[in-house]
Amino acid sequence: FARHDTTGLGELSREQFAAFLHSLSLGLSMREVEAIVNCLLADRSAISLFVFGEAIENASPGDTSFREAEAMDLAAKLAGSLPTGLAAYSGQQASEVLTNLSHPPDADAVQRFLLWLPKLPDGRVDWAAAEEWRNSAGL
Repeated sequence: FARHDTTGLGELSREQFAAFLHSLSLGLSMREVEAIVNCLLADRSAISLFVFGEAIENASPGDTSFREAEAMDLAAKLAGSLPTGLAAYSGQQASEVLTNLSHPPDADAVQRFLLWLPKLPDGRVDWAAAEEWRNSAGL
């Protein structure tokens, strides 16, 4: 955070905070970075270290708004009985992959699902890493 704080006030502008998130190499897409920035910025002119710290400290994976269980269920449906699971979709766009479901999820569910999936530098889903994520949960 400090490297991007050019004023020394413990605050980052929208652009600085987006650059900060990218520097963390979290695999976030531009859309995800924008969503995080908008959420933390709210009606403020800058994101303070305090606001960022509070968001990190108080975020809970068990919070139903994150819906990890829903994302895991959808991942399991997509993997089905494919020998390599989600990795079988490597090179395909998420929109193509989701059409394989007999009952595709609504747009909001798709967005929540995509937030959970690891991304390649160009923003596409890293399906091999997504399969590792799915396996880490024992699915």
